[in-house]
Amino acid sequence: ELHAWDVTAALLLLLAITAFVLCRRDEGFLVVGWFWFLGTLVPMIGIVQVGEQAMADRYAYLSFIGLFIMVGWGVSELADRRHLAPVTLAAPSAAVLLILAMLTYRQLSYWSDNVTLWTRMLAISSGSYEVEENLGVALLDNGQQAAAMEHFEQVVALVPSSGAIGRELAGYAAVAHLYLGAYYQHHGQPAVAIAHYQQVLSLVQDFTSQNVYAKVPPVLIRMKAVALGNMGDTYYGLRNLPEAKASYEAALQLDPRNTQKWIGLGIVAQKSGDLVSAADAFSHATQLQPSDVTFLLLAQALERSGQSQQAQAAREQATLRSQNLAAAQQTVERLISQ
Repeated sequence: ELHAWDVTAALLLLLAITAFVLCRRDEGFLVVGWFWFLGTLVPMIGIVQVGEQAMADRYAYLSFIGLFIMVGWGVSELADRRHLAPVTLAAPSAAVLLILAMLTYRQLSYWSDNVTLWTRMLAISSGSYEVEENLGVALLDNGQQAAAMEHFEQVVALVPSSGAIGRELAGYAAVAHLYLGAYYQHHGQPAVAIAHYQQVLSLVQDFTSQNVYAKVPPVLIRMKAVALGNMGDTYYGLRNLPEAKASYEAALQLDPRNTQKWIGLGIVAQKSGDLVSAADAFSHATQLQPSDVTFLLLAQALERSGQSQQAQAAREQATLRSQNLAAAQQTVERLISQ
């Protein structure tokens, strides 16, 4: 966090160095180096922020060439004034290069893999929800689910639960809740999973209510759709068919091209005895993903609703698309019996 005195002190320092360089303008390397530094730094100091990072080390790489010019030519100028032989500078120059090489080697080791990189970033940062989340994702990719969840919990703790919430905060918190919800959903804690999914819905709602004139970012809409779809799966696992149906329908309003949720909605409708709605849902699934499984699901719903002719046509479509109809039928039976 920057304070007024930080900005003032930095500005005074820049002005002092500039004044010194101008007073020594006969030493051209100082002028070239300093104004190279200042000139190339201007597009990179965040007057207009581009992307998520307001500051990054890479923004200074080009600018630092100017400082290297000042140091390199400055050392050479000092050596000439003191009449030092070139060999006298060889040992300290070699030592400096060796030290820099060792530091570079050490720094490169942090980039060996994502877990190592983000663990290092966490060690040198304080309370960064972005670093916590990236480390969590890296651990997930590495198969360390339980360890990843600890960092997603930290993201949730770092993002304020009330007050003004921006797109970035809402996005990071929503992703963390989605990962936590999926973890608990698949580890036998459906109530905890649903609570996390509801937090995603709450975050999107809070962002919408606080930014009434701003369009909700597509990424938040997608996360809301995922949360609703996962809630549908979780409620279905609890045999709460009304809530499962409502969740699937809400998810499909946001993401109508999600084949799996149309299948879920169809299964819920079929188990609820609404065969017409089941057939309609499976029909949408066949349009999005015309496969042996989707056509067999449609055929089963049509047959149970007394539409034998349409059911036979759906079975023929399944046969045309199937390389193993028996396996596809087993998949359908498993889906229906869950």
